[in-house]
This record gives sequence, structure tokens and C-alpha cells, in this order.
Amino acid sequence: MQASSLFSPGFPTTSRALETFGLKFSPGGAHISRTMMLAELAAVLAAVPVGSGAADYREAILQRNVLAKDTDSTRQKSLRHLRELYVLSEDTPIFGLLRKLHAIDAAGLPLLAVQVAWARDPLFRATTPPIMAATQGQRVATASLADALETALPNQYSEPSRNRVARNAASSWTQSGHLAGHANKTRQRIEPTAAAVTMAFFLGSIAGYHGVAVFSNPWCANFEAADKGQMELYLSWLKRYECEPDEAEPLGMILCAGKSDEHVELMDLQRSGIHLATYLTELLPKEQLEQKLHEAVRLARLRLQTMHAGTIEDPLP
Repeated sequence: MQASSLFSPGFPTTSRALETFGLKFSPGGAHISRTMMLAELAAVLAAVPVGSGAADYREAILQRNVLAKDTDSTRQKSLRHLRELYVLSEDTPIFGLLRKLHAIDAAGLPLLAVQVAWARDPLFRATTPPIMAATQGQRVATASLADALETALPNQYSEPSRNRVARNAASSWTQSGHLAGHANKTRQRIEPTAAAVTMAFFLGSIAGYHGVAVFSNPWCANFEAADKGQMELYLSWLKRYECEPDEAEPLGMILCAGKSDEHVELMDLQRSGIHLATYLTELLPKEQLEQKLHEAVRLARLRLQTMHAGTIEDPLP
């Protein structure tokens, strides 16, 4: 699929249909002055029932003051920024989807919200590369987010503005669970819920990623490839929405640098249509490589003999 970089790899090209769905392609974004406002969004969703109109969300913030703001001006600003990030109208599909998924998975709101905010704020999207490049436990400096913004939008924002966006974005990535810490933020592993993965698949699908390509859509890319649980969600999605009636069930492959035999056995992977493969992170000594090669040849010959003999069970561990 051909895609633009506005301002993140894989983000779809500008489309009127996608804008109607709720994605945003125009420059600027709420992160110039605010974070993803997760606490405020949660308060609004708790106060306004599913199925309400846009006017109900507006009334909750301005008249009922569910965000407990001191002045009318701050209430107006909060409404404006929340609309920038989330629309606050169930008639716009991206927010309607968030509300439906949140209704069945309230605990998943941080990962639901970050996907919508990410789809609607190009400034926030521009800070993605340093987050995705960091390994678990690695420090992510706020300055790296400012540098990423400058790379995506060269010479468009002053240094103070870039730093402000970077601080707000760092707070948002912390609210979503991608980062932890206050002054020194470190990368965390994301374990998406079923609702969060459903949101990622759905947004990827409407953005033009279909079949196995749905796994490489930019919303899925913002989650790590976890082990069995996430793979099962991926396979279930493919089976339900992408496979033809006469197609064989999809299979998954998990690559790992090392897992104990007991761990693999307890995962009971084959019942889920998942297979495991290991890879080496360091080159083995020549003698060990020769031993592994000879063992691989021996097992391959045993497999062939078993197939010719008509044995049902696979002799390989």
C-alpha cells in the first residue's frame, strides 16, 4: 500500500472519506498546547451516556462543568481541545467506535484514546519514531521528541514551540502507557487489550490495509508484537474478517531469541495455530554451529522417513 508520512510512516494519504471518518491531515494539532487529556476524556465519557448527541457533550463540559474548571474560558478551551483530539460527536465514526469499544472495555481507554488522538494530531504523530525505536526500559529523552518534530516539520516551529510539543507528547505517551516516569521517562512494554487491537485493526482496515497487511498498519505498529495473546487476536481477526469460506485457517509464527521449554509447553501453542521459531542474537562457535547443522540434517531425515511411513504424529519436538 502506498502511504504518506503525515507525519508518521504508514499513515494514509489525504482522503476526503478518511477525513469524514475522523482522521486529520491538516497541519497543527492540540499538542501545541495540551496533552491527550486522558483524565478529562474519562470524566466526560463517565458523565455522558453512549448514544448522546454532540450537544450533550458540549453541555456536560460548559454547563454541567464535569471537568471542574474554574472559569468559563477554561471550560471553552477544554471543549475546543477535546474536540480537536476526539471530535466528541458519535456521528463521526472514529469517536463512535471509541465509545462502543470503551463501553465493553473501560480499562482499555488509554490505548483506545491514544489511537484516536494519534489519528487526529499530526504533531503527536511526528513524535512517534523515538518511542517506537526505544527498547523496554530504555530512557526516552524529551529532546528526542523535539528532534523528531523538527525532522518531520523542518523550520516550521521555533525551539520553544518544539520543546512544548515534545513535553506534551511525552506526557501523552506516558498516559497511554508507552512511557513511565516523570523527569526520566523510560520505555514500557504495551500489552493491548482485545478492544485496543480491534480499534487498531479497524482503523488500519479503513485506511486501506487489508489481509495480512492489516498487521503492518501504523496503529498496530504502535503496539509491540507480544506473545501468544496478541497473536491469537491477530489470527482470530484474519479468520473472521479476511479468510474466504474455503480457505485453510491462518497460522501464526512467533520469533524469539529464547524461551524455556517449559514456557513453550505451557503456552500450548499448536492448539492456537501458532508456531514458534528461535533466532540467534550472537554467532555461535564453529563447533556448536556444526553440531546444530548435523542435528538439523538428522531431524530432517527423520521427518522424511516418518512421512514415507505414513506416521501421523510429527517426530520433531
